[in-house]
Amino acid sequence: MNSTLRKDADAIIASSLNAVLPDEAVRRALKAFAPKGGRVLLVAAGKAAWQMAHAAVEALGRVDGGVVVTKYKHVRGEILGVNCYEAGNPVPDENSFAATEKALELVRGLAAEDTVLLGTFGYAAPEQYGFSQTDARSDIFSLGATMYEYRTGRPYRKDADVPGRLGDIISKCTRFDPKDRYQSAGELARALEGIFHQEGGTQQIAGIIAHAGHLADLLIAVKPVALHAKGTHL
Repeated sequence: MNSTLRKDADAIIASSLNAVLPDEAVRRALKAFAPKGGRVLLVAAGKAAWQMAHAAVEALGRVDGGVVVTKYKHVRGEILGVNCYEAGNPVPDENSFAATEKALELVRGLAAEDTVLLGTFGYAAPEQYGFSQTDARSDIFSLGATMYEYRTGRPYRKDADVPGRLGDIISKCTRFDPKDRYQSAGELARALEGIFHQEGGTQQIAGIIAHAGHLADLLIAVKPVALHAKGTHL
């Protein structure tokens, strides 16, 4: 390979890697972000949550409150206006539940002009990449992908197969077309009822369902706010 081709190839590879970095994805998503005049709150979860939240605050200058829940030893320092928590990943533990409660407390009492930025890198619904307009069902997709990782211990992948009733719920959450998913967090929460006994009552299943219920509560809490316009998802 001559030097010119090698240089071009290196530039393409570097550009591609840079494009999928969590912090770069956040900066792109927030380029056109315009607050509605109310508070701007941030909730981020996952291994890259701290990195995403740090980039968001850096891009916006400030937020009015935030909660980050990330893997142990993944918090790299303080983020102005954001409380950072380390917890079990991919299987939730007591710290996971406690941090989720902090996120719920943050979004209680939202006003119509408030905006909540939600982010979990690698779990975005297809419409968040431009296939269609995002709405509450985009968060249903992300929740399904999160439950998949909790159940299997592996990052979510397309056409992933999880056996049992919980697998059916995960599959419906992560359908490509939003019309084929659960249409609200409330509908998903109702579908999760009774799964514990159907899946054998193991401690892992109990933890997955309990954590999924907490996350569904979080989605229900932010539902009254118009936060699903393009650019508000991280």
